Amino acid sequence: MMGQIWARQGTTLLVLLTMVCLSGGLVFGDEGHRHSGMMERHQGSGHGGMKHHGSLSPLGMQRELGLTEDQIKALAPVETGYRKTMIKNGADLRVAMIDLGTLLDQKETDRAAIAKKVDEIGGLQKQFMLYRVDTLLKLKEILTPDQYQQFRDRLKKQMSLGSGGMHGMADMKGHGSMGKHGYGQGHSEGYSHGKDLKKGH
Repeated sequence: MMGQIWARQGTTLLVLLTMVCLSGGLVFGDEGHRHSGMMERHQGSGHGGMKHHGSLSPLGMQRELGLTEDQIKALAPVETGYRKTMIKNGADLRVAMIDLGTLLDQKETDRAAIAKKVDEIGGLQKQFMLYRVDTLLKLKEILTPDQYQQFRDRLKKQMSLGSGGMHGMADMKGHGSMGKHGYGQGHSEGYSHGKDLKKGH
């Protein structure tokens, strides 16, 4: 009986933990996220043959911010590196959430193992946060104070409207959905799995 009660409580804990993990700060755009959108970058017109659709990033705002060629060149690897890192870290988080779900589904609940996995998930979330902070600091070095403030103001506005886009960092909101390639893909997958677990999958 106690094991069943803990399993039910554990499943609820999993969903809550997933939402907490997904609510870490963002770096590029998407601070309101609605748990729905991510930055999509498709082949097309724009700098470097890439076009930003429905997203918010310094490069996506290059005309509005009045970016110089040097700034554009400096921002490109920052955005590319961020996307790659978030996809990898997001995948790591999803795997950890799947492992946690498996532990919670076991007939004989191992609380020590669950606690260890929760600590691992917390460590991944900390890595996400620190990486986003580091990325914001890089943006501050590349952009002028006025450009950076303009970018941050747009992030906050987008957050208040609940718009999707690239991950940002203004007020520590949630992350996006599965299926789109871009910043923070893995976070959304972890969230989706958390919902499946709640249904008993």
